Amino acid sequence: MKRFILGLGAVLLAVIGVSGVTSPSAHAQSVDNFLISSFEADYYLGKDSEGRSTLKTVERITAEFPSYDQNHGLERAIPQRYDEHSTSLKIESIVDESGNTLKYSENNSGDMRVVRIGDANTYVHGKQTYVITYLQRDVTKFFSNTNDDEFYWDTNGTQWAQGMDLVTARIHVDKALTDKLNNNVACYRGIEGFTVQCELARDALESETLYTVTMTNLEPGENITVAVGFAPHTFAEYQPTLQEKLWAALLGFWIIAVIIGSIVAIALIVWLSVRYYRTLNRAKGRGTIIPEYLPPKDASVLVSAKVYGNETSDVTAEIIDLAVRHYVKIYQTKEKTMFAKAEYELEIIKDIADLRSEERELLTTIFGKSNTSVGSRFAMKKLRDNLTLQKSLTERRKSVRTAVRTKYGLYELAEKDARLFKKIGVITIIVGIVTLSPLVIIAAVLAFVFSATVWPLTQKGAELRDYLKGLNEYITVAEEERIKMLQSPEGAEKTGQTIDGKDAGQLVKLYERVLPYAVLFGVEKDWTKQLGAYYETAGAQPDWYSGNGTFNAVVFASAVSSFSSQSSSYSSSTSSSSGGSGGGGFSGGGGGGGGGGGW
Repeated sequence: MKRFILGLGAVLLAVIGVSGVTSPSAHAQSVDNFLISSFEADYYLGKDSEGRSTLKTVERITAEFPSYDQNHGLERAIPQRYDEHSTSLKIESIVDESGNTLKYSENNSGDMRVVRIGDANTYVHGKQTYVITYLQRDVTKFFSNTNDDEFYWDTNGTQWAQGMDLVTARIHVDKALTDKLNNNVACYRGIEGFTVQCELARDALESETLYTVTMTNLEPGENITVAVGFAPHTFAEYQPTLQEKLWAALLGFWIIAVIIGSIVAIALIVWLSVRYYRTLNRAKGRGTIIPEYLPPKDASVLVSAKVYGNETSDVTAEIIDLAVRHYVKIYQTKEKTMFAKAEYELEIIKDIADLRSEERELLTTIFGKSNTSVGSRFAMKKLRDNLTLQKSLTERRKSVRTAVRTKYGLYELAEKDARLFKKIGVITIIVGIVTLSPLVIIAAVLAFVFSATVWPLTQKGAELRDYLKGLNEYITVAEEERIKMLQSPEGAEKTGQTIDGKDAGQLVKLYERVLPYAVLFGVEKDWTKQLGAYYETAGAQPDWYSGNGTFNAVVFASAVSSFSSQSSSYSSSTSSSSGGSGGGGFSGGGGGGGGGGGW
């Protein structure tokens, strides 16, 4: 028990010691950790020779700062706009309680003028009084719901982080305005939106009419709002400056331009898209899609992928095509486990000199320029780990895209349309920049993109596209229907042989040749499953693929699908509107107010 008491005492001493050491530091981190003991404001409301309302505000703010070095002074945020217009805010003076001028700076933050009082090289402690005097105009507004001109004003404001022990507001109405007062007055207290009313005392003096409100113990964010009503048209309405009129006119013209430009841009985008689509599809091709049973004779898988519009699996499909044509062999070197993927290697088993140029270049890119002789091997996982190789494959795709246009003549530039799109792009981008209209700029960008990509298929290219669609139709039908197609007169003519639906060996050869295109079309799982079944029926196994262990159709289908998905991923990874004097207002609903804090 004694040991427990001693231990507890040590812990308490440690906690007290840490608290004592860190407390000033913790306080020092919050410059808003001080008190406002008094906020006293006098508002001198008058009218100038133009009939516009004027306001002189004198705020006397007494702050209680901590004794340690935390604050350099006070910040006061004063709204400089009311009813969507400027109040021509001007800071006249900032002094201390003895009238000594204090150092301060001003900066704008949105609609607020932030006045920072104090010296960055000096800390203040204890009680400090700041007397801020500033001038404004156009601080009244006519409210239709009360039929009054009103001085509807927030005093201390709702944006203080500090509570206030005492808030006093005095509204001094100039003698010249006394006969315009209609006795509609109101006062509201609380956070923004609160409608709790307070008492606004009136004193009719010889030189002015004085309204006074005093409240104690305001919490952070609590404000006092006053509303004093005058007869309609006591004050002249706000008159925009020449600069504001010009800006308003420019804004109006801009809005009109944006609306008109947007309508035109939408129509232009539709027209551009229709023209672009029609141009890209102007080659008629075959007209009718006919089922095909063999790969195209005059195009590699890489070229077919580009023309068909699916380059996601082009490298994988080409590798499998080279395998079934016995130029390379695929080895599964490691089986798939719960925690690791299967691994594969490629081996060149035939001289590649007689391959098409894009096929040779693909193998050269993968194996390396000096490593394409018969017997060379390549681990497919290098595609995953070698970013340089991935980049090279991307460049190889670009060369194929160039070849289909230049060497093979499968695409042609629609020069007339390209020039038209470019001219439209130049004009619309200028209009878009001038009007800053997003839709016009989008139309311009679209026109430039179309001008650079309006390469429609030639008749030869369209015929290849339709051939591939026919091959896809054959691959994706049900097996029973596919056999019927092969056994039809058209099937016999195209394959050059009479198909026996029960001859698995015959079907294996046909299915092998089309396997790369099943990969290209994304249906290799079903195709390899059927191909594997025919291998088993024929008592054979693929000589272009070597797995681990005895051949099994299901395992074969899974392995080819795994190889396809892995190599594909590797090769492609890269203010209130209502018045308040009639009792319908709320705290924070007027002009003025704002907030403040320490710094």
